[in-house]
Amino acid sequence: MASNTDKIAARKAIQQAHAERVRLRRERETQLEQLAIQVGASLAAGRRALAEAEAAAGRALNQMIDQHGLGVREVQEWCAVQLTPREIARLRRAAEEVDGESGEVA
Repeated sequence: MASNTDKIAARKAIQQAHAERVRLRRERETQLEQLAIQVGASLAAGRRALAEAEAAAGRALNQMIDQHGLGVREVQEWCAVQLTPREIARLRRAAEEVDGESGEVA
């Protein structure tokens, strides 16, 4: 039979091992939480940057069409990227929406 001293030592070892597992689990959860926050913040920043870039493109398209009188086909010829009429319209709306929210005058 195990003596009381042996039982006490075994209990202490088990408690220490359990405490270490709990500490490691909490440390891991803290790290995962920080990484999840980083993912969310990075994606939000990326979406914001994309919206700003699309609004800037839309403002330039608006100037090409409204101030310089170009048609959609001419805009397509001037731009080095492939833009469909639908994409041009979407980008122009994006500029109007962003400028409308911020109170900017384009």
